[in-house]
Amino acid sequence: MQRLFQILAALVGTWLFSSFAGVMFDPIRAQIWTQSLMWALLASVTLAPVFLFVGTASESSSSTASSPSQADPSFEADGTVEVQESESTKEPPEEQGWPHTSK
Repeated sequence: MQRLFQILAALVGTWLFSSFAGVMFDPIRAQIWTQSLMWALLASVTLAPVFLFVGTASESSSSTASSPSQADPSFEADGTVEVQESESTKEPPEEQGWPHTSK
């Protein structure tokens, strides 16, 4: 199925570039080339989400199928979190009101 979409994308891309070249280099039949270019652009815009979906689905399935249990050795997460308390957070919550009044 992915191969079919790749062939379809290549055909639409070839159609788009040949129509653009026809508009640029064949001014005698500009109307025909312009209509062809319009339809090629419409086809590419219509099929672009499908191509994007198929491309990302195949990448995600190939990356998860290769080795989901192995961790990436270049990334190591540190589980510790240090939080420094400021002077304003040390006060009890009932003394902190909104709007903050100056003392």
